[in-house]
Amino acid sequence: MDTERLLSDAYLAHHPAEAARVIEGRPVAEVAAFLCECGPDRLAPVVALMDPAVSAAVLDTVDGDLAARLVAALDAHTASGLLRRLAPTVRGAVLDRLSARAGARIRTLLRYPPGSAGALLDPAVLTVPPDLSVGDTLKRVRTAATQVHDYVFVVDRRGLLVGVVSLRELLVASPEVVLGAAAQRSVGTLAATADRDAILAHPSWNHVHALPVVDAGGRFLGIVRHETLRRLESEAPATPVGTAAADAALEFGELAWTGGAALLGELLAVVSPAAGRTVGGRTGE
Repeated sequence: MDTERLLSDAYLAHHPAEAARVIEGRPVAEVAAFLCECGPDRLAPVVALMDPAVSAAVLDTVDGDLAARLVAALDAHTASGLLRRLAPTVRGAVLDRLSARAGARIRTLLRYPPGSAGALLDPAVLTVPPDLSVGDTLKRVRTAATQVHDYVFVVDRRGLLVGVVSLRELLVASPEVVLGAAAQRSVGTLAATADRDAILAHPSWNHVHALPVVDAGGRFLGIVRHETLRRLESEAPATPVGTAAADAALEFGELAWTGGAALLGELLAVVSPAAGRTVGGRTGE
């Protein structure tokens, strides 16, 4: 193995958060090529800390077998969060390539009851990490216009919802300010298991056009839009398809499976800044 590869592997292994910031700033095609070169096992800890929107775009780009290998190397919750962002046909193709055990865990996390917020949400929403600057965020907004309406959602590298910034706030903020400082952190959310009545009754609809949906661990899954609210209001109430006990079991399962991943995320958050190392032959920022 040459010196450059040794340095690259050491950087990925010891400074995954810093590597995630460097890698996610590259074009998706370049990140996909780097994944092919490094292999899913080595890159999985870094992918888990990358901006989920970028990681999902990479999954959508690479070969199905490689995508499945990467998903299998991630914890079930991170994997399910990324798969929710893919088109149903692509998601199904990846799931079909997983082992029975891995596939069952992820499918359970994906299986929210029909009519629940988890089933009604739109996952194609622009999210940005809290350490991204306002200037860089506006660049992403321009290139992902179809995924942006009134808000940009700030999601950390473990997938946890940090806050929200309106487009107006972005336009008037200083370009160098980071999103973590600019975001409004007091945000109304919908539980993924929330039913029709809970969605309709949420008080935040009085002043927002979309509500973020989070799972039992606080991880961002997508949004329920105001148009969906109007459609629910016009429809007759559906017969409940699940019980409170079933919803509780689902949430308990999510927390149990992701507890280890959350602890790992806390540990990675205190890794010291990396010195000047290279990632795939590129100097870290």
